[in-house]
Amino acid sequence: MFCPKCGTAEQSIESYCRQCGIFLPDFESPAKRETPPETHLQVSTVLTVITAIVSLVFGIFLSTNLLGPEYSSRVVRAAAAFMWCICVWQISILWRTRKLVGQFKGRRLTPDKSSAAAELLNAELRSLKTADLSDHIPNTVTERTTRHLSEKNPR
Repeated sequence: MFCPKCGTAEQSIESYCRQCGIFLPDFESPAKRETPPETHLQVSTVLTVITAIVSLVFGIFLSTNLLGPEYSSRVVRAAAAFMWCICVWQISILWRTRKLVGQFKGRRLTPDKSSAAAELLNAELRSLKTADLSDHIPNTVTERTTRHLSEKNPR
């Protein structure tokens, strides 16, 4: 492989050029497909649920076991309150993510709707009138002046 920047030969694929230091990707490998938003939302939902459950468990543990009279430390109370806040925050994110998933499902076109939309677009395109170019104004000054160059001027 040759470096596209400096032209140095015998380079390794998926590494850096020994001469100029530019990254040399493998152009033969297929490009990665882009992940659809629905997949991102599913992953986000799973991670949000896991985080909410873990923070809920730790919040319950700190509240019940370590907040007795002998463990009444401010740090433990702050940690328990923080865990409860994280749990509430993750539940609100989960609720907003579910609403977003519902909006994605509502926006998907069924085959009937997409074919109807295509027919409507074709009907609009057929109803367009042809352009009237009789009163066309040229875009540049040279359009009007260069046509006189081909005419012979008597001298």
